[in-house]
Amino acid sequence: MRGWTLGGVHSMRTNSVYWLHPDEIPPSWDLWVKVKRHMSARPDIPMDWLQEHWQISKYNTGEFFDWHIDSRLKNARSSDRSLTLTCTLQTAPGAALELGEHRWELPTGWAVIFPARDRHRATPPTQGTRWALTVWGMAWNQDIIQSQNIQPSS
Repeated sequence: MRGWTLGGVHSMRTNSVYWLHPDEIPPSWDLWVKVKRHMSARPDIPMDWLQEHWQISKYNTGEFFDWHIDSRLKNARSSDRSLTLTCTLQTAPGAALELGEHRWELPTGWAVIFPARDRHRATPPTQGTRWALTVWGMAWNQDIIQSQNIQPSS
């Protein structure tokens, strides 16, 4: 399903976005379980569940997603993104994922997992089209959960 992020703001992001729901993934792939297992491998960063819709990004030549963070924590929110997994589905020259001093031109099928609060960007391909999958690990905001006596469920 084609969609927008950031309310369709184009100054930060010029690429196309599509959303994938878990029900659209063949059960035989066991992809949901595999991704969750990999993302749970960071014991230093809590992750309670995967955000339900996964993002597929299409970057044509010159299209980008500028510096941003994926964490959206507001004091009143009961949960937030804690981890980001980005996987290259199709590579293209010049297209890279950058986090601070790190730059990855990931081969097809390779992924990077990082804290959702880390500032990052996707650089534009110089030719061709890059496709990427992004999945977010979610975590309960324990301060809000305890202060409002909320019973978390996933």
